[in-house]
Amino acid sequence: MGQTRFGGEEAAALVTELRETFSTGKTRSYEWRVTQLKSIVKLVEEREDEIVQALRSDLNKPEFESVLYEVGLLKSSCNVALKELKQWMKPEKVKTSITSFPSSAQIAADPLGVVLVISAWNYP
Repeated sequence: MGQTRFGGEEAAALVTELRETFSTGKTRSYEWRVTQLKSIVKLVEEREDEIVQALRSDLNKPEFESVLYEVGLLKSSCNVALKELKQWMKPEKVKTSITSFPSSAQIAADPLGVVLVISAWNYP
């Protein structure tokens, strides 16, 4: 596995690309989100050995810990998201004031944009 440079310019280009994709509206659909989550699981499964090797090389992390806490946790998180996604996307009905009778209201969890999280994912 070779080294890849990811600095400020690469981050800016990535965020620009993600914003362009987000602005199309295609990221809002349930189907698109499911496809993305399944693709993450597939990628992790296909590259598990490389991920474990990188963790060993970079952090001297034992294989058991890498598989359990890095690979396994990521796949598990994706599977939970796949299971709960419809519920998370469903509008939540809320009560309205008697003064606005016979109205109805709901809270819709709509995505607002793109975030780039650069975070430490190891432990001391």
